[in-house]
Amino acid sequence: MCFKCRESDETWRIKLKKICFLHYDLPRGGVGQVTISLAEEFCKFYEVHIIVVCPGDTISYEYNPNIHMVTLLEKRVSLKQATCLSRKSLGEYIRRHNMDIVIMQTWYAGVIGSTLRINSNAKLIYCDHCSIIAQRHISTTNMAAAMISACFAHKVILLNERIKDAYQKKFHLSSNKMEVLPNWIDIRQYHSANYNKESKKIISAGRFSQEKGFDRLLRAFRLAIDKYSDWRLDLYGDGDLIEELRNQAAELGLQNNISFMGMRKDLRNLYGEYAFFVLPSYREGMPLVLLEAKLNKLPAVCFDILTGPREIIKDGKDGFLVPQDDIEGLADAMCKLMGNEDLRLEMSNHTWDNIYAFSSDYVMQMWKNLFDSI
Repeated sequence: MCFKCRESDETWRIKLKKICFLHYDLPRGGVGQVTISLAEEFCKFYEVHIIVVCPGDTISYEYNPNIHMVTLLEKRVSLKQATCLSRKSLGEYIRRHNMDIVIMQTWYAGVIGSTLRINSNAKLIYCDHCSIIAQRHISTTNMAAAMISACFAHKVILLNERIKDAYQKKFHLSSNKMEVLPNWIDIRQYHSANYNKESKKIISAGRFSQEKGFDRLLRAFRLAIDKYSDWRLDLYGDGDLIEELRNQAAELGLQNNISFMGMRKDLRNLYGEYAFFVLPSYREGMPLVLLEAKLNKLPAVCFDILTGPREIIKDGKDGFLVPQDDIEGLADAMCKLMGNEDLRLEMSNHTWDNIYAFSSDYVMQMWKNLFDSI
């Protein structure tokens, strides 16, 4: 992609001083991590604020002290209540701080932020991180929230072209209103990553919730270790289903081959212990954890869900994409890697083939161009 000629960063700073991220809450995991990462990068040039409407997991994040973090409400409430209760204070905050751009992260923030279209001069950018086409059963409420967010925003940010096409068809948006900006990761932090071809450990990570599909991974792993009993699976994360997953692992007789490792802030430093990564999700937007694994030169095995893995992994090149819900297929793909050290090394050598498309420098330039255009 060719970018138009840029002015100096100093000129850019003068033209656009203040950016605000808006969240319904600030969850642990992908979307929250994206916001913090973008805010850290933006605050090199701008005055950056993060507004969290309802209390969430804000305290779990470490962030640059130059980022202004505020929470509007004292407790978590429904979307309808949050929109009503925060409307006045949100508008006052945006006007008082003369915000130039408000980036509304996900549908609920988009609904709440839509009120700013009539009570502030800020430009509104709506970011869809979940993707309406990635939902197996999207509720009427969420569909309406996505529509309101997209219609009231000045710009809509989507993670790939297929999501852009879906928005255009469902909501009849102008192509000029939408931009494709993938999630990004700082490849400079991973330049010395080395692959451990002798490892017999598999890694998976994420929130232990229904949509992440860890129950499917456990069933597939049970089939795989019938052939390769000396392999292990380490699961990183936490969530509401952790006890259910522990019980499932016990019922499948996996006690000696699986470990629940908890949440680790230093996960990026641990990938070197592993042979490959597995992402068993039912739905994803642009999974950062898969990008991290790729940056650490790990081949990956994923279900070929509607969005996410197929934008990152090239099937048969740096990993395997398995048909959705094919548990035996997932086990077979895992076994191909478990039983072939040369294949693991070959796939590892291809993990960086398309990595620049997700690099911070590349994606940040896209954000800069977007800010110039509105």
